[in-house]
Order: sequence, then structure tokens, then C-alpha cells
Amino acid sequence: MGGKDREQQEWFLGFRRSWVSVSGCGEGIEVGQGAIGVSRGGVGVSWGGVGVSWGGIGVSRGGIGVSRGGIGVSRGGIGVSRGGIGVSRGGIGVSRGGIGVSRGGIGVSRGGIGVSRGGIGVSRGGIGVSRGGIGVSRGGIGVSRGGIGVSRGGIGVSRGGIGVSRGGIGVSRGGIGVSRGGIGVSRGGIGVSRGGIGVSRGGIGVSRGGIGVSRGGIGVSRGGIGVSRGGIGVSRGGIGVSRGGIGVSRGGIGVSRGGIGVSRGGIGVSRGGIGVSRGGIGVSRGGIGVSRGGIGVSRGCVGANQNRRGAWAEVRRSIRVFGEQEVAGQRVGVRGTGRDSEQSRPGDSNGKNEGHDSSKDDGTDDSNSEGEGCDSSDNSNGKGENSDGIKTEDNGAVASSSKKFTKSKNKSIPCLG
Repeated sequence: MGGKDREQQEWFLGFRRSWVSVSGCGEGIEVGQGAIGVSRGGVGVSWGGVGVSWGGIGVSRGGIGVSRGGIGVSRGGIGVSRGGIGVSRGGIGVSRGGIGVSRGGIGVSRGGIGVSRGGIGVSRGGIGVSRGGIGVSRGGIGVSRGGIGVSRGGIGVSRGGIGVSRGGIGVSRGGIGVSRGGIGVSRGGIGVSRGGIGVSRGGIGVSRGGIGVSRGGIGVSRGGIGVSRGGIGVSRGGIGVSRGGIGVSRGGIGVSRGGIGVSRGGIGVSRGGIGVSRGGIGVSRGGIGVSRGGIGVSRGCVGANQNRRGAWAEVRRSIRVFGEQEVAGQRVGVRGTGRDSEQSRPGDSNGKNEGHDSSKDDGTDDSNSEGEGCDSSDNSNGKGENSDGIKTEDNGAVASSSKKFTKSKNKSIPCLG
């Protein structure tokens, strides 16, 4: 990289907030750390999550709240529970849950996928030979029974659902409320909608959803897995080439876009995130808040960490994604070509423009040059060092060897452009 990577740490709400500051333009944080709030986040060997928890995918830990969660050997969940996928445990509430040999669920129940037990409420549920569901019912995937409420449900030849409906995965029927749902050729959903996995339709509310070629979602949106569309709210989402998300955003898994809020996100080459950020899994970018993040080879930074004064809406960046110019558009700053972490001021040498300013440059080293490349200082003499410790060269680029990060002045985290 263009310079040293230094970890910035800060105590916030009694927790330590850490991130990696990468010097030089055109460089990312692939194995770095990122977070929202006081948490850590990332994909791969990094940590991350939402709140004070840790989370990630791979060997990392994370979750939402004070819990831990992740995918693989990690632990995590939502609340005070633990959860994950693989050998981990986790769930929502005080329960445990996971996928594989783990246990977990929602509430005081246990649940999981495989040989584990779990569910929502006081019931048990899981996937495989386990039992579980939501409420007092039983449910699972395989030969088990379960559902939500007094109904029964499962995956395979079992029946189940939520309320008085029936549901399952395979040839069974089921859903939530008076609807039907399932996985395979079955129909089902939540409310009056239909949903399922495969060629079925279903969702939550009046929408349709499913997995495969079906459509569905939550609310009035559509969603599904495969080529379907769906999401939560008025958005669309799905898995595969579909679009969807939560709110007005779009999201999905594969080449789709989506996220939560107005952001976009997905899994694969898609983009998305939570809030106004972008994120995804694979080569995509995204994050939570105004930051960017991703899973895999994606790059990202951490929202509020870019500006300690908390001016999330004052971050403006121009990024290029898959040959399409995308502008985060968070601050009315000088339009740049890459990483502008602070509003550029011509000839500003008081350190406010530290970071990576790649705004317009007329090619000269006049006193009000806005910098070329990574320059964000007064480069009237072509050289010199800013008060923030960033030395510039003749062409306005930051001398990477002179990059300094201070606890009080570093307000930016360079993102990949």
C-alpha cells in the first residue's frame, strides 16, 4: 500500500472502537476492520456487527446488540443470545440457535438446523430430525413437525404453519395466518399472501414471495430466491438476479441490488447495505450507515468513523462500480473523482481537508488548487506539509511516507473508489 496502516482506537460509550486507516488513494480495506457505532465489522478475518457486538463471516464473531454471531466457527445472535452457522450457537433473545450441530431459537426456546432443536417462544424447532416452531407448536425441516401458533409445520413431508394455517417444505402446505406456504410446489406465506420455495408463490402481508422462480416479500413488495423479486415494505428483493430489500431499497443475492432503507445491497456482485450505505457479499461494496462494506473481495469503510463529529450527511464521495458512476451524495462538496472525505476548501491548510481529496484540479499548483489525486492541502508551493501531518508532492499527491494519523485529527477512513 501507499503507506502504513494504523489502527485508530477510541473509547465510545464504554467500548473501544477500532478501525484501520489505509493511506494512499485507490486502496481498500479487505482484511481490515469496520463497524457501526461502537461495534466492529468486516468480512473474512475481520470483526464487525451492529451496536456493541461483533460480527462477520468466516472466522469472525459478531451480531446485533450485545450478542455475538457469525458464520462458520463464530458465535453470535441478536440480544444476549448466541448464534451462528456451523458449530456455533446463537439465536434471538435468551435462546440459543444456529445451523449445523448448534442449538438456538427465538425467546426461551432452542432451535437450529441439523440435529439441533429450537424455535420461537416455548416451542422447539430445527431442521433435520429436530422439532421446533413458534408458540406452542412444533416444527422443523425433514421428518419433523412444527409451525407458529397452534399449527404444525416442517420441511419435507411434514405440515405446519403460523396460526391456523398449514405449511412445510416439499409437498406440504402451510403459512402464517390464513395463508398457505411451503417449500417446493407448495403455496404459503404470512397473512393473506402466498409463498413458498421453488415454483410456489408467497410472502408476508399482501405480497407474494418464494424461493426459485416465485415472487414474494413482506408488505406490498415482492421477493423470492432465484429470479424472483421481493423484499420488505415497498422495495423489491430476492436471491439470484432478483431485486429487493427493506424499505424503499433494493436488494438480493447474486447480481441483484438491495439493502435496508434507501441503500442497496446484495450477495455476489450486487451492492447494498443498511441505511444510505451500500454493501454486498462478494465483490460488492456496502456497509451500515453511510459507510461502505462488503463480504469477500469487497471494500468498505465505517460510517461515523469517517467524521468524528458525526456529520454522516457531510460525506460526499464519487465511486465507480462496475463501470457505472455512482455518487454517495452525502455532502454538498466539490465534485471529485474519488475519495473526498471532507468538504474541500481551496487552499485550506488548517488540516480540515486531511484524508483523500480527489476533487477537481486545474492541473496547476496555484494557491487555491483543490488537489490532484489525494491532495487536500494548500499546495501553492507544490510541496510542504499540512498542519494535519500530510505531506504533499509537486503534483498535489500525498507523500505516503509522511501520512500520519492522529487521535484528534483523523476524521476520515479512505474508501476504495
